Amino acid sequence: MNSLEELTKESKFKVYIPADVYKTIILQPEDKFEKLPKVIKDWLLLDPKKDIRVMNEDHKDRYVSVMRKILGNFHPISVEKVADNIQKLGTESIHRSDVLDLFGKVKGTMLFEMMAVSSRFKAKIIAFGRKTSRFLRQLRITTIEATSKLKHKIKEKRGIVTAMVIMQFAMNLTLIQEFINTYQLDPFPFLLTETASLGAFGVLMIGNGK
Repeated sequence: MNSLEELTKESKFKVYIPADVYKTIILQPEDKFEKLPKVIKDWLLLDPKKDIRVMNEDHKDRYVSVMRKILGNFHPISVEKVADNIQKLGTESIHRSDVLDLFGKVKGTMLFEMMAVSSRFKAKIIAFGRKTSRFLRQLRITTIEATSKLKHKIKEKRGIVTAMVIMQFAMNLTLIQEFINTYQLDPFPFLLTETASLGAFGVLMIGNGK
């Protein structure tokens, strides 16, 4: 939660949130904390016999405080509002139904929504940890990972110590080039001409590093 709060101080930007997560965080605290463990468990696909660690009151208060700041300062948009009617991505097509079949309804919907809003609206996928990129690698997506100098500067400036990854799902060369330039990927491991034919199933750009 500390990393999320610090990141939102970096600049003014539009925030998109997966629909199931959005519907959870706008609930009143009592309803929120009843539903939140179910969403987390579906995302992580934990053993159903294991329970998500229950938040104590201090954790709950901190969570509510950070979420109120995000909701109040950024007025986030549910991805459902902009991507609900999108059923496929790309010329050879990543179908929403195929992603749901592979990952299940909750996780599959979140992943498809991330790809849809990233490719259609040039949104960046920000993840604290590697699970999101690991899930997306299971699809027919070419993944290109390189050190992002800008991401390192953001983490250093804001004192973010947890693992943070910035990603862009791109279906065209222009978006790939914009991501490389903006997030200062160096060294870039592929020639851009080598990625030109990869847009049919998309390219996942990952700005990683320290």
